[in-house]
Amino acid sequence: MGILGGIERYLCRLYGCSEGTHDPDIDVCRYRLFMKATKALDLLPPTKDALQLHLACCNEQAKIWISTDDLTFTAHDPLRTGGWRDDGDGLKPVWMQLEVVPSACVTQLISCGCKTKCSTPRCKCYRSGQVCMFECACEATDCANPAGLEDVVVDVFQSDMV
Repeated sequence: MGILGGIERYLCRLYGCSEGTHDPDIDVCRYRLFMKATKALDLLPPTKDALQLHLACCNEQAKIWISTDDLTFTAHDPLRTGGWRDDGDGLKPVWMQLEVVPSACVTQLISCGCKTKCSTPRCKCYRSGQVCMFECACEATDCANPAGLEDVVVDVFQSDMV
C-alpha cells in the first residue's frame, strides 16, 4: 500500500467507514455516507480525484517550505504535478478533474415532494423535464407529469408508420 492508500485508509477511519473486510476506498466511503444521508454534502470526504490533486498541491508547497534555507534550491514547475494551473493572474489550485456530478446521476438527484398529480411547473421533476420516479413523494403513481410523454407519443406514431 502506497502513501495514497495509507491516507485513504486514515480518512476512511476518520469518517467512520473502516468497518468491513474490504480495502478502504475513499469513493466507497463517500458513497456510503451519501446514501445514509447522515452527512451534509459539504461534510462528505473528498473524492479520490480531489484527494490526489490536493495532495499534489500540498506536497509541492511542502517541498518549497522545507528547502527555504537551501540557497541552491530551485523550485520545480508546479504545473507538472497537475495540482496547479496558471490562469494568467498566477497559480490556482485544480480542485478536481472529474465532473462535479456524473451525467448519469443527475436525474437521480432530482425528486419532487408533490402531494398532487405533478401537473404544474411547481413540481421539480416537471420543471426539469424529468419523469417522476418512485423516489418522489408522488411515487409516480397516478402522476400527471407530462415530462417524457412526448417520447412515448412519437414512438407510438412511428410504430404505426412502419
